[in-house]
Amino acid sequence: MDKNIVRNPKFVKIVGIFITVLALLASLYLVVTKHILASVLSLLFAVLGIVMILAYIREIILVKDDKLIFFHLFRKPQKIKYSEIRCLLLVPLNNKIQLVLIGRQYNRLKALDPTLVNLEIIFEALDQKGIPSLDFGEMVENKQDVSPYLGALNIIERGYYKSLVNETNTVDNLLKGNENFNIKRARKLLKAAGWVFIISDGAAYLIGGEIMILILVAIPLSAYALYIRYYPYAYIDISSEKGKKEALRMPSMGACIALFICLLITKDYNCDFGILALMTVCLTVILSIPYIIKSFIAGIPQRLGRKISVIFTVLAISFAITLPVNLLLTFEIPTYTSIVITNKKIHRSKHTKDYTLYGNFNGKEEQFNVSEDLYDITSIGDLRTVCISRSALGLEYYAIYG
Repeated sequence: MDKNIVRNPKFVKIVGIFITVLALLASLYLVVTKHILASVLSLLFAVLGIVMILAYIREIILVKDDKLIFFHLFRKPQKIKYSEIRCLLLVPLNNKIQLVLIGRQYNRLKALDPTLVNLEIIFEALDQKGIPSLDFGEMVENKQDVSPYLGALNIIERGYYKSLVNETNTVDNLLKGNENFNIKRARKLLKAAGWVFIISDGAAYLIGGEIMILILVAIPLSAYALYIRYYPYAYIDISSEKGKKEALRMPSMGACIALFICLLITKDYNCDFGILALMTVCLTVILSIPYIIKSFIAGIPQRLGRKISVIFTVLAISFAITLPVNLLLTFEIPTYTSIVITNKKIHRSKHTKDYTLYGNFNGKEEQFNVSEDLYDITSIGDLRTVCISRSALGLEYYAIYG
């Protein structure tokens, strides 16, 4: 590679060649087998591969003594003289660093893709010309004036910046007026709680039955209670360096595992989705009340985006635990009826398969989510038993058995 050229990594070319060859071979085969439409679609993938190859060849940055020249795939080259560049701004964005060339008028000249090969060539050239590299995140945390650079940020970067400022200000107020707050003890408690949640997930899975469901429901609710206890100083994802040192990180792994298992163990139960959705919304409202109260009395302003994200998190928890809660609150003896299987289908998504049986139930054809084993041993026309249960909250749910 030339010493003054910066370009995409070589794997872009390799992947482009692989996609092109594979798509062309597939297209040729489909033409021979007279699947013309499929052949045309396959050619579209070949075009994608060719674009990747051209991107590797043509999308380069030429580093010269007096300027940088950016070559594009479909546009004219862009020339930026070093005399036009004020600084290279390092903008943190979701645990990545965006590299932005800032002009003399604090305008955005060009964003550098951090995946480019040999970017150090540009860094060295800028350094030789006396052009500084400024860490925007560090400037924000040190409370330096960053207002001149705001116009050079795009919408996503500006939103992240606001989140960073908000988090930094919250951390600065962590101990102000709250001398009794022991952050070291809180960190130890949260760390211990995280391990307790994970161990409880495993224990619940081994125990099974209603006790398993009870434990799985209790875990995310306990994690949420801890979040309310330490709000607004507790974060699921910490962005700033100051936050990593002084804020509280929530133990979210065990709660996420519990929610996932809740969804797995209830996917073979069937019910009126409208009623289930209504119960989910009601549970979300109930669980949101403590958070709303705490946010009012916290005394530290929080960004609207963070408040909305908490409500959506509560909604996700409610959706996962609503049916398990109804299972726990079922005290009536279930009833049973028989149905004739009229159809069976497998619904495939990107990562999962859903196995569905159909039969006449309550005067109309209903679909029943079942396990793979039951699906495999069931044929159209077979007789199957439906177990119908009703929770104390009024939700009627049913499952099909062999």
